Parts: sequence; structure tokens; C-alpha cells
Amino acid sequence: MEFGGISQLAIIGRMSSDYVAAASIASIAQQFVMILVYSMTKSATITTGKAVGQGDYERDKQIGRTFLVLSAFVVSLRVELYFSYVHQYYLFTQM
Repeated sequence: MEFGGISQLAIIGRMSSDYVAAASIASIAQQFVMILVYSMTKSATITTGKAVGQGDYERDKQIGRTFLVLSAFVVSLRVELYFSYVHQYYLFTQM
């Protein structure tokens, strides 16, 4: 665990149990989104490589556009989770 994680644990440990539960759920949701990102990159690599290997460059462009749209959706989801986490932190620090 890096220094940032240790300092986060020290801060979160001094908050209420509601905040600890909220931070835990937000962390799990963030990890879920990261798994989506990693799986999308792996599948994009495989399908693009297959299309290029077959010489089907039009299919390759279509795959690229599809993954671009999916990536934008996943990034917006990750940004939403991040800002909800920051908002929760702000609310609990104002108490």
C-alpha cells in the first residue's frame, strides 16, 4: 500500500461509521469501473489485431469508433463516481 492509501486510511478511520461505509462502497464502485476499462482495452486490442491480420481495415475503423464511444461512456461514469466521492468527503468534513 502506498503512502496515499495509508494516509487515507488514517483520515477515514477517524470519521463516522457512515462515512467509512460510503468510502468503502465508492472504492468498490471505482474498482469495478477500472475492471471495465481494463477489459475493454484487452478486447479492443484482440479484435483490432484480428481485423488487421485479416486485412479488413474498414472493420478496424468500425471497431475503433465503437470502442471510442464505449470509452467515453466509461470515462463519464468514472468521473461521476469521482465527483460523488469528493462531494461526500466535502459534506462530512463540514460537520
